[in-house]
Amino acid sequence: MKTSISILIRLVVTSLILGFLFLKINFVQVFSIISTCDILFFLASFLLFISLYFFGILRWQMLLHALELRPPLSRIVTAFSGGLFFNMILPSTIGGDVARAYSLFSHTKEASKIVATVILDRLSGFLAVTFIAILSYAFGHSYINSPLIGWIILFIASIFIFISLLLFSRYISEKFCAFLRLLRLKKIEAVWLKIFNALSLFRDKKGVLFRNFLISLLIQGTLVIIFYLIALSLRANTKVIYFFVIVPIIQVISTIPITIGGLGLRDASAVLFFSKVFIPSEIAVSISLISFLFLVIVGVAGGIVYVLTLHTRRL
Repeated sequence: MKTSISILIRLVVTSLILGFLFLKINFVQVFSIISTCDILFFLASFLLFISLYFFGILRWQMLLHALELRPPLSRIVTAFSGGLFFNMILPSTIGGDVARAYSLFSHTKEASKIVATVILDRLSGFLAVTFIAILSYAFGHSYINSPLIGWIILFIASIFIFISLLLFSRYISEKFCAFLRLLRLKKIEAVWLKIFNALSLFRDKKGVLFRNFLISLLIQGTLVIIFYLIALSLRANTKVIYFFVIVPIIQVISTIPITIGGLGLRDASAVLFFSKVFIPSEIAVSISLISFLFLVIVGVAGGIVYVLTLHTRRL
């Protein structure tokens, strides 16, 4: 029942945001722009997007192996694929992460360790997004005359620091546990302590964490290039530095779990921030819709893999 209400609320929010965009933007022109895109740039961006799937599996597998979790690669691929599919229908990336963790738990029975790898996998990506945004803004702020973007990047960095302290600082974790005990949430406290202790196992694995971060940089940097190639396919006259600053912000905003797969949030934030670098709203929405189309294609493919391998997970 709660899941149905959650989905209904996110459908309403998605519809409201898209409805607002429909009032503000000429979608006839948007579809005209998309229909006349340069097919070579379009295909190049899509092929790069598919490559992110394999890099994502490699990044997660690296963390699993670091905790001596060695399920068959086929199981990792299946769980990861299911996560991509559920990202589209559950609360943003959070729902997908829960789905892939549960899928792998059915094989390894190491719940806290699996959850720890999923959290760290997501945190590694968040760090890469933050790093790219800060570095790009430092070098490209003269091209983007918008203090708002600078403040948003600072806010994103602050969120990352807070989450990192919560996950890795024993002092902060103890305070958090005391807060849970105050609310009489002892079961949640017990689960949190197991996850915290599992995350602590990575303290002596700095080499793994660094290599994992490099893969995250590759993934996020490639994603920026994908957005830029989509813009080129739509014949937008723009600079790649704009995308290294703006795309990470759009990525973070689109993970807020209030819409279906980030739809609406991604489009509205694209219009807002690309307008700061003189990209017309219709082209901004076109870029966003094409990137969402890529997400849907890969997500559906992931769902097919997940369903076709369902019988093997029951063995």
